[in-house]
Amino acid sequence: MRTLTTALMTSAAMLASVSVASAQTATTPAPAATTPAATATNTAAVEPRITPLSEWNPAITAETSMSVEEILDMDVYDTTGEEIGEVENVLFGADGKVLSVIAEVGGLWDIGDTHVNVPWEEVDVDPVAERVVLPLTEEILEDYTLFKNEVVTASAAATAVQEVSGDGAGLVETAPRVWQARELMDDYARLRDGDTFVNYGYVDDLIIQNGQVSAVIVRPDVGFGARGSYAYPFYGYNYGWRPGATTYDLPYTRADVAGLQPYDDDIWDD
Repeated sequence: MRTLTTALMTSAAMLASVSVASAQTATTPAPAATTPAATATNTAAVEPRITPLSEWNPAITAETSMSVEEILDMDVYDTTGEEIGEVENVLFGADGKVLSVIAEVGGLWDIGDTHVNVPWEEVDVDPVAERVVLPLTEEILEDYTLFKNEVVTASAAATAVQEVSGDGAGLVETAPRVWQARELMDDYARLRDGDTFVNYGYVDDLIIQNGQVSAVIVRPDVGFGARGSYAYPFYGYNYGWRPGATTYDLPYTRADVAGLQPYDDDIWDD
């Protein structure tokens, strides 16, 4: 699945950038406990105004929000009510806008399992029934191909790549690109500590509101002393995060997060 979704990501974004980063895997070791907060490779983006957590009211409810963790692996149905597959990934633009859903489908049709890329505006998520309805039929399946008819020559691709050396070079990209939910979920999360970042926990979920990623849900490591999960504003590219990075750095300190109330993930069970 990683190969297929990465191919889609590349097809959608090749003309804008060529990534030289590799995504974190389950066996990726934890980063060093303390690392520099800023280097020449992650300061290209202009940092946004950081919202103090005391002023942030995300209003995450089942009526106004969606959990990406809940959407992933949901069963997929067509508009006639037939089960045809399951969700495998969600794609986002560099600005955090939800672009599409990747699903593996086939099932009852007289074809083998295949993958489709369905624009978000055509996706109907039913959290109560824990299913996703897609407007697919066997006859129009090719309209939702993973791959677009874009041809990128070797010379054109080469002009989009800049050679970088030194610390952190493996995380440099030439431009923002489309990214997958699974590229951020389960990444290590870190807190700011003066001029460095320190380990905090990992990204447990992404929250969608009004067609955008509005929050990341972080579960602190047991060694941090906090219980449960906590919601934080999503900054993404604007704060230096890049798809393929092994950490998601929060612009907050231990003192900032000390009084935060846990996020209630039971709302998705109601």
